[in-house]
Amino acid sequence: KGFESSMMSDQKQNDSVVQVTYWAGRGRAEQTRLLLAAAGVKFENRFISTPQELQDLRKAGKLAFGQIPLVEMDGLCLVQTGAQFRYIADKYKLRGSNLKESYIVDLVYESTKDARSGCISFPFVDDMQKVLDAFRPERFAKKWEELLSDETYAKNGFFIGAPSAADVAVFECLEFFEEIVGPQKFAETLKPFPKLMENYKLTRKVGDIENFIKNRNYKPYDSYIVDVDSTLERTPRPKKASK
Repeated sequence: KGFESSMMSDQKQNDSVVQVTYWAGRGRAEQTRLLLAAAGVKFENRFISTPQELQDLRKAGKLAFGQIPLVEMDGLCLVQTGAQFRYIADKYKLRGSNLKESYIVDLVYESTKDARSGCISFPFVDDMQKVLDAFRPERFAKKWEELLSDETYAKNGFFIGAPSAADVAVFECLEFFEEIVGPQKFAETLKPFPKLMENYKLTRKVGDIENFIKNRNYKPYDSYIVDVDSTLERTPRPKKASK
């Protein structure tokens, strides 16, 4: 199928059911899921675990580049995490009201992709040092703190004065980090950044985020990596992580 057909979902254009397809874990889908929750959008998680399920999505022309996560909404098959994230942010007015605010949102979002890279790989390598090296609070948390302290745009504890995709992206990154390193190490690491920690608390209350977190039903890391390896037909690796 051509590129245009690969963008179209078999949902009706006005169908209110939004579906997110990925494995039963955070990975590269969680920022998008939390952004939908922040916007108050009800959506269904479709968890895959077999090569056939992925092949079926490819054959159906739903994956423009053959990869998940996939978000089906508005009659479209949204792929590529950055494109998904911005589409949802724009649709629900969570990306600022002008170009400068949109730039700040994008700046922050792009930085979280680097900061959380160690968290994404953690279930597969069980390397805490890699998580810490990627997170680099002296680089990322420090800059987020500075942005939250700049009252040119930041007000009310949010990056651009009101809840935005920037707050959601940072929240997800911090929450993922906390899940891996534990509450004590998390508190110690982020103690020098009070505005960032306040933003973390505030963002948890945005939209339906808190309820979404309470009702997550992801698999433990061991089972998650088995599903990923199985789906991608990779050689199974020894089990390491236990969360």
